Amino acid sequence: MILIDKRVGSGPLFHLFPKGQAQLTTLRYGDFAFTGNGPEGMPYQIGIERKQIREIASTIGDGRLMGHQIPGLVREYQVVYLVVEGRWRGDPKTGILQTQQYWRKGYPSGEDVCNGTARFMANDIRKFLTTLESMAGVRLRYTEDQRGTIQEVLSLHSWWTGKEWEGHHAHLVIQGPPIERMWLRKPSVFQYMAACLPGIGWKRSGAVVAHFPTLGDMVMAGEKEWCKIEGVGKGVAKKVVEVINWRREG
Repeated sequence: MILIDKRVGSGPLFHLFPKGQAQLTTLRYGDFAFTGNGPEGMPYQIGIERKQIREIASTIGDGRLMGHQIPGLVREYQVVYLVVEGRWRGDPKTGILQTQQYWRKGYPSGEDVCNGTARFMANDIRKFLTTLESMAGVRLRYTEDQRGTIQEVLSLHSWWTGKEWEGHHAHLVIQGPPIERMWLRKPSVFQYMAACLPGIGWKRSGAVVAHFPTLGDMVMAGEKEWCKIEGVGKGVAKKVVEVINWRREG
């Protein structure tokens, strides 16, 4: 069930969600929230903040987003998404932020975003959003309108609740020899070395890293300790220890 804050920013979108998939409530932070499947069976609280591009621009000036909303979201939820809604660009000549309500053939019309006489630069908005993503860990999503935002929220809900955490495999490269298979995220040197051991590979390397506190502990471990790792039997443990000892002695 997707929880929707009933206040002005998100409450009016409730009727656009499929029947039975959403519920109006009062959220302390965020416009949408739900519980997803985290690592090792842990429930993860997912929070989603929706901001139209004009709101993003205004919050840079008054500090409301960074001073109150983002810290609250990060405290409240394990994972935070910010949906930036609207069609926008920098004016090709001046770089001033413009919203685009519609496109025409040829040169699209736009409307400058301003606060009184002040104008906002589109590049400043992009850098601000990059800071949120890189420094605060907020995950960004971009939509053009309300219905796009709803589709994005439904898609996130489906991903987080449709499978257990370990059931997601699309991030694995499945082509090539086993030793070349790796996570799309860069593995640690520890995990890479574990994956090179006989009978371990990338499939079991994560379990190895989780079992041994340090690389030194892995290198010094005996067969009995290796057998405590899920998926590692006596035969594999023996080969692993033999290889490690041979390399140490060599």
